[in-house]
Amino acid sequence: MYGVRRDLDYTNAVDKKILHPLMLQQLRATDFVKTVNGILAGDYGLLTYRRRKLASD
Repeated sequence: MYGVRRDLDYTNAVDKKILHPLMLQQLRATDFVKTVNGILAGDYGLLTYRRRKLASD
């Protein structure tokens, strides 16, 4: 494949800045603790969703 870099580690989720909440379930315990501490410190953020308003609302 062209343009694929094989020297990068794509599995390290701690390097991301905005995280999906369901991704936290897949982390090892040590990575989870580091990530949550980063979220609480303001270094990382969580992806949020707005609910759609139904036509009946």
